Amino acid sequence: MYWLKVTFVVIVISRVDSIQSKSNETDDRD
Repeated sequence: MYWLKVTFVVIVISRVDSIQSKSNETDDRD
């Protein structure tokens, strides 16, 4: 089940990165 672990980690990292980018943009504009 190596595939599932890798996929899960990649999805979580990409989601967290996206959330951080959005909050950074908002902070900069505000």
